[in-house]
Amino acid sequence: MHIVHHQDNTVQRIGFSFEATQWSGKPVNQEPDQCIGLKQFRVHELPEDLIEYPKEDLLGYLNDDGGLTEHGWTQRRHTTREVGSGPPAATRPQPTAG
Repeated sequence: MHIVHHQDNTVQRIGFSFEATQWSGKPVNQEPDQCIGLKQFRVHELPEDLIEYPKEDLLGYLNDDGGLTEHGWTQRRHTTREVGSGPPAATRPQPTAG
């Protein structure tokens, strides 16, 4: 599974992607009023007009970036590999004497 956290000027989204290892039948577009079409491409032959944040999600998965890709954010945020590690030592509250 891979997650993309997307933000632009008008919207924030969280997308979840899953790798299918088994399936039967053929894929079917169940939302034709929201989706122009459904096509399969080789990973390294993606179309130029692919929507940017799902593309970043796929590339994050392929690059094994830790399970979370952030797209459109102006500052760097923690990735899943950093969760639980806390802030860098220089920014951690220091114990007071007493």
